[in-house]
Amino acid sequence: MTDAQFHTLTRDLWPVADDASVRTKNNAARREQTLAHLFADAHTNHAIRGTRWAGYQAVTEYIDHYAPVDGQRDAAAVRAERVETGQVTDLKQRAFALLAV
Repeated sequence: MTDAQFHTLTRDLWPVADDASVRTKNNAARREQTLAHLFADAHTNHAIRGTRWAGYQAVTEYIDHYAPVDGQRDAAAVRAERVETGQVTDLKQRAFALLAV
């Protein structure tokens, strides 16, 4: 999987409308930067770098460990609750389906 293919994947998973607010576009840019790092540079993908599996792992690592959390609550606890309650299951399944093609 190339960097460009991974970028297309992330845009498919988190689309941003052309007329989105500046804040939304800035948030999307930060997310894409983090995802690109996880895919291309993070030590967690070292052994599988450049593969579709690395793309999936980067997405799930972002969702589970880096996705923003609103409010003053403990970020790790909120992210764990998202997994426990299935709030992120659809997103992970969509990512897997897009990469399994």
